Amino acid sequence: MRKSIIILIAALTAALTFTSCSENNDEVEEFPNWEQANKTYWDNLYTATQQKIAAGDSTWKILINWSLENQTPTRSEQSKQYDNTNYIIVHVINKGTGSGCPMYTDSARVFYLHQRLCVRRNVDGTLQRGLQQAGHAGR
Repeated sequence: MRKSIIILIAALTAALTFTSCSENNDEVEEFPNWEQANKTYWDNLYTATQQKIAAGDSTWKILINWSLENQTPTRSEQSKQYDNTNYIIVHVINKGTGSGCPMYTDSARVFYLHQRLCVRRNVDGTLQRGLQQAGHAGR
């Protein structure tokens, strides 16, 4: 009797252990291929900004990550080359008349704009994709 109870418990444990859930739930992915879409958008923006700068537009700047500034190449490198994701793109709307650098000062006025993919589900169940912009002015 005791042996059959142990076998029954072992069988139930094995049955519960080896069951699995389905990984395919037939839901439509909200942001399909978002990584490639972001990379393509950034590459296009970076290239367009380079072209504007080359054409003489001084209101656009491409700045390298502050931690990568002024690095010297090693003996095996001719020059330091970084991926375009190590830069930020700046559009200067108004140039101030002040001097100095805002680093290590007690305040700076900035405006930050970001975009995100926005998906709305329509009444019929289809998805509508677009960009949503949000800006933040701070001090």
